Formats: sequence, C-alpha cells, structure tokens
Amino acid sequence: MIIELLEERKNFSAVDCQIADYVLHHPEELASLSAWRLTDASYTSKASIFRFLRKLGVSGFPEFKSRLIRELDQLKRLDLLLGEMPFSAETTVAQTLEVLPAFFESVIRHSAMMQNVHQIKKAGAILHSASFIDIYCLGIIQAAGLAAQYKFQSIGRACAVHTGINDHYMLGTKDANHAALLLSFTGNNPQIAKIAQLLKELKIPSVGIMGSGKQASSFCTVCLPLYEDQNVAAMEFMDPLYSMLFIIDLLFVYLHMRSYEADTQAAKTLRDDWTLY
Repeated sequence: MIIELLEERKNFSAVDCQIADYVLHHPEELASLSAWRLTDASYTSKASIFRFLRKLGVSGFPEFKSRLIRELDQLKRLDLLLGEMPFSAETTVAQTLEVLPAFFESVIRHSAMMQNVHQIKKAGAILHSASFIDIYCLGIIQAAGLAAQYKFQSIGRACAVHTGINDHYMLGTKDANHAALLLSFTGNNPQIAKIAQLLKELKIPSVGIMGSGKQASSFCTVCLPLYEDQNVAAMEFMDPLYSMLFIIDLLFVYLHMRSYEADTQAAKTLRDDWTLY
C-alpha cells in the first residue's frame, strides 16, 4: 500500500522524506493537489517528485494520488464505523452484522500495511526450504497453530504443533533441515522466548509471528509483526488473533505458489479419488 511505503520510508532520501511528510500531514489537500503544487509545498523539484514516484512503483502522479486517496478513504471509513467502542449492551444483531465485518477488515488491512514484502519473502523462503516445520504456540494461540498445521499439511508440507519445550527433540532436529514457526501475541512470552533462544543457539532458522515485544522476536531469524492496537471490550484478543491468522495465510499462499503445479495435481487426484465413494 502507498501509505505503508510512505510511513516505512525504506531507502528514502532526505528529499523523499520531505515529500512524504507533506503528503501525510496534509491529506485534506490531496483532492486538489497537483505535482507542481507538491513541488512548491515540499520545497523540492520536479525531478525529485518523479524520482520519488518511481521509487514508490507508480506510473505517475495521477495514479499516486488516486491510490492514496482511496486508501485514506478506506481507513477513515473503517475507523468511523468501528469507533472507540463499537459494541455495547444496546448493540443489535443488525448492527453487529454491519460492524463485525468492518472490524475484521480493519484488522486485516492494518496487518497488511505493517508487513514488509522482503520480510515475507524471507520468511516464506525459510519455511519452503525446510523438510519439516515445527510450530510453537501456547494457550489460545494453539488455535492459530493448528490452523497453520492444517493448511501447510494440505499442500504437502510436513509439520507439527508443539505446546512446550522438548530440548531433546530440538537437539535432534539440529541437522535435520527443520525450520520453526513461533507464535506469540506479545513477543514477550518467557517460554516462547526460551524456545526462540534455543533455536538460535542450535542454528535452526525460525520465523516469528508476534507482537512488538523484543524478548522472543530478538532471537528469531525473521519476525513478522502483529497488529495489536484495537481496544474493544471483551474482544482484546481478537485483533492479534485475526492478524496472526492473516499472516499465516500469507505464508500459506507463498508456500502454495512455490509448488503450485504439484499442489494442483495432488488436489485433482484427491477429488478424483473422492468420486469413488
């Protein structure tokens, strides 16, 4: 997303940052903003603007402006719909049917904005190159771990869910081409952090899907961040859970695309076999 690129500022020059700052701080001007006006307002040059647009991967200023306006409108609509506290004792079923999908959409959209394409590719490559994937998760997160296991196994990836530390097992997988997927809402769970540290010591590559805490994520080979900012009464676990499931789906699709032909043929064979019953 354009907003994500502007906020992330990866490989941005000082001039690029000036342009990004102006655009992000003056969203109300976007509709009438021209490339020439942006040049003057950001104290840059025409050439700087066009280099900036190429860096964002857009064909020109009209595409940049239309995409950014659309993204901002979508986020504004979701934020207004959700509000500070979208559910209360007076919430009707009809209102729930309207608000709850927006809640899920908001979690997924914010989660997508937080991801880095290169980190997704790196995480996917780690899991793709492994002969076996060990999934580590605790408590309610076991639901996400089991979902990951089912999806990965459905495309022929050998994997298993672990809900604790087994030092002997981990030591035995040191030279067995295993990779690990660690799941944590906070990134500070002591047991997950201990597992991550042991994996690093054993030189077993690991992918973390977790919150902003550094206790566990600092030991992971690559870490994909969770969205965890919404605060809805009695639903505080939902945003990191659905954010986690979304990121698992990103990895699932990555793995599926790496072996698309074989997976498609296997699915066809399975469907043909079912016709015999």
